[in-house]
Amino acid sequence: MTRSAKTISVSQLQTAIKNALDATKKTHPDAKIQPAVAGGAEAFFYRPYWICGGPFFPYPGYDLNKATEFAATFAGNLSKDPAVAPLAIDGKIEPAVYVTGGKVTVGFVPGEASITE
Repeated sequence: MTRSAKTISVSQLQTAIKNALDATKKTHPDAKIQPAVAGGAEAFFYRPYWICGGPFFPYPGYDLNKATEFAATFAGNLSKDPAVAPLAIDGKIEPAVYVTGGKVTVGFVPGEASITE
């Protein structure tokens, strides 16, 4: 059985995250998003099978129910971009919320894929 390689580039992922985040902010205009990193690229981190996202909200101070709604909208917007298909698990981009270190990270649960330059 041959397995096809699943890859996505950092720039493709940054673009997809930025586009999904911009669309999500329109649906959730009250969300207090942390600013993007210098240079216009969206900051994100990738932990296979756990979360791919960014420290978008300060915590405490942001309602976790709102963060969960934001994550669901974000994952839905992200799933519209075919470039992120390699990161889907069983064809789905599932939302994820993680709270630690004074930040609420909103993202999705990524599948097994190689991240390239």
